[in-house]
Amino acid sequence: MRCEPSAPWPVSLFDREIFVMKCILSLCGRGRRWLMPLSVLALFAPAVQAATDTPMNHGNVAWMLVATLLVLMMAVPGVALFYGGLVRSKNVLSVLAQVLCVLAMALLAWMAYGYSLAFSGGGAVLGNLHEAFLLGITPTTRTAASSGLPTYL
Repeated sequence: MRCEPSAPWPVSLFDREIFVMKCILSLCGRGRRWLMPLSVLALFAPAVQAATDTPMNHGNVAWMLVATLLVLMMAVPGVALFYGGLVRSKNVLSVLAQVLCVLAMALLAWMAYGYSLAFSGGGAVLGNLHEAFLLGITPTTRTAASSGLPTYL
């Protein structure tokens, strides 16, 4: 079994899965049995395809990541050190743990229903829950209002 595609790259999703499966199985036959679990994962791995409507703008993505990092740097150490300065020194670690827990709960609430209420639906103030728990959002999904930003950002 040879690992060479018939075309430059298999066109359909099914052809890609078959091609990856053949490549992994051909490697497994040469004494590399540790690659066998990868063949099972290859069948269930989603195919990541670039969105054809809007190309990704790498400058916008980089700025969004930097802005996210700045906000997290403000939230976690900034708020923790601020509140830590208001308590006795023996309670600073407790305050740090509380700030981290509140941040984790806020992130989970945003993922569960906050994103959907903010960005889905056509309401004047609130959206709907059609995208609750990020339903229907994939790594290749682009936002309609952005200039090539992935929805995950």
